[in-house]
Amino acid sequence: MKLYLVRETKSTLERDKRREIENRKIDCGKAHFTALGVNFKDASTIHEVLNP
Repeated sequence: MKLYLVRETKSTLERDKRREIENRKIDCGKAHFTALGVNFKDASTIHEVLNP
């Protein structure tokens, strides 16, 4: 099993509270990892990453 951990901090997980450019970056990241068959998860704490 491989674990890919890519981190980028955002002040919120709510799309409407982020700038549009930030939402587009997140959308591209999700599409990229989906195409690779890698699970993608938005999280704001390490606990959200470790506990699905």
